[in-house]
Amino acid sequence: MTGLPSLVYGVAESDPVSTIAGVVLLAAFVITASRSRDPLLDLRLFRDNGFSSAAAVIFGMGIALFGAMIVLPLYYLDVRQESLVATGLLTAPLALGTVAALPLALLTGTDDYRWLSLVQIVRGCGIGLTTTPALATGLLMVPREKISHAMPIFAMLQRIGASFGTSILTAIVSARLVAAPGTAAAIADAHWWIVGVTAIVVIPSWILVRTEARLRRGIRDTGRGTP
Repeated sequence: MTGLPSLVYGVAESDPVSTIAGVVLLAAFVITASRSRDPLLDLRLFRDNGFSSAAAVIFGMGIALFGAMIVLPLYYLDVRQESLVATGLLTAPLALGTVAALPLALLTGTDDYRWLSLVQIVRGCGIGLTTTPALATGLLMVPREKISHAMPIFAMLQRIGASFGTSILTAIVSARLVAAPGTAAAIADAHWWIVGVTAIVVIPSWILVRTEARLRRGIRDTGRGTP
């Protein structure tokens, strides 16, 4: 409860004391949980490649989803000078699709709002087709009695990803806007970071797909009586 906020705050504010404190507290929790017979969260689940891959996908998508949700409104507010109400309406299309981040990395100060809305719909579809299946597949990798540990871990990782995404990307955009107020390049640069995170998530996603395929083949073979 103290390690995660300290780490997120330290990273967002470039505060080495808070960052180190967060790392030390989280390390203490990991050591304690790994040695306990009845831990609050069973971190031994990460020994399974499928579970770890699902966790990485959920964490990465937390960064991509919530980071983008905080960055794009800044584009409408600071670059296009829209009102708060108009900004809210212009970001609503994301909910219609719930990852196509690349087009937003090429933002200019004159992009058509209809095009930006279409990109958000596609992004929402990508998130819906990635996060939920990763969660469901990750739960297949753990014994039934461990689901009560797996669900909180996944939820925690998604929220940590969201915190890191919003904190780091907001800091990046703010720094760029201070140097060049009202420029679309600041928002576009932040979306390149989202592109990078999305590209990295492809790796654990591929591992997760292969792991699930092996699991399903094993279930079919067992049903047919194969040893």
